[in-house]
Amino acid sequence: MRVGDIHLAWYGGKSYIEAAKRANAEAFAQVVDTAGGKGYYSHLITNKNNPIVAEAKAMGGDKYVIKNAGNLTFAFNDPNSTSGFLVPSYYVFAQNRVDLKKAFKRLVFSGSHEATALAIANNQVDVATNNNEALDRLQKTNPQAIANIKTIWNSTLIPSVPIAYRQDLPADLKHKIRNFFYSFKDPEILKHFS
Repeated sequence: MRVGDIHLAWYGGKSYIEAAKRANAEAFAQVVDTAGGKGYYSHLITNKNNPIVAEAKAMGGDKYVIKNAGNLTFAFNDPNSTSGFLVPSYYVFAQNRVDLKKAFKRLVFSGSHEATALAIANNQVDVATNNNEALDRLQKTNPQAIANIKTIWNSTLIPSVPIAYRQDLPADLKHKIRNFFYSFKDPEILKHFS
């Protein structure tokens, strides 16, 4: 988008922030789920059998992780993930002046929401980031894994991902693109996105 090869994109939240700063991106639509929901939640998760569960739930998972970080192994998803890095980095760590590079016994980036969930399910790390949408998908694809996962912290609502075009597109073309997205109602095609 920055060099003009792409004029329209469906971004993740953090990717859109970068595209708006660097690539002339302008959001014009937001993804909404079939129930009309306009967002999702970031989580801190642990294995349900991890001895930290009771204390983490009692004092708040975020507070527990901050207080005990030096004794914990921790996994983020990907540094470009909104729910798997940006939101927990800000709300849990930055607001509490925690230096991520020094705080944990071991800190890793797993690369995906599924990988952090499986790392928790298999007791490979103590705490990891994830989100409700990824955990819902895992419930369908790997119910044995999800049965081992306990959420210990929930973020505030994260707005759903945007669809954006380049700001410098002609106004009439922007209008046509918006109208297409706002009025598209083919249930046969839309069922693949729910």
